Amino acid sequence: LLPEGSFGTLDVSFLENLSGNNGDVLRSSIIDIRLFDEFGNSITSLEEPLRICLEENGSQKDTGDLCLGFFDVEKNEWICEDECLEQEGSFYCGDTDHLTSFALLLDGGSGGGDPCSSSDEDYVLAWISLALVAASITFITIIIIIFEIRHRRQVKKMNAILEKRLLGEGANL
Repeated sequence: LLPEGSFGTLDVSFLENLSGNNGDVLRSSIIDIRLFDEFGNSITSLEEPLRICLEENGSQKDTGDLCLGFFDVEKNEWICEDECLEQEGSFYCGDTDHLTSFALLLDGGSGGGDPCSSSDEDYVLAWISLALVAASITFITIIIIIFEIRHRRQVKKMNAILEKRLLGEGANL
């Protein structure tokens, strides 16, 4: 967590058995992680992501909506940070790039779709859709060109017939 050659203090606190408003959202103990450099300065931003694993409190049957959340002290609310948790035994693990208070939050994936699903399927579907649109436009353009060529030939034929009639009638006069 600290740059090579430096040292500091890591302070980890656990808050368990919380009651009150947070019970509706929190699905684990709160873990407060603080890091201080050798001068006592607090380090909150990390250069590389840190993996945090928390145990779900067991009251949630469907754990698919869990996310790793942190408490935003400026907004005074819990914010879902990592919705793509990996289960390791009874623990749910997620990544963060900062240090603060963390907990598992319920209803992390409230956006409707699965935020962790592979976008490869969407990517392929988008390209197939684009190809179908391009093929349709090409087909319609070819049909229009064919009809235009037919129309011009018919007009040319009619003009030739009219010209013969007019020249033929002019010779009779």
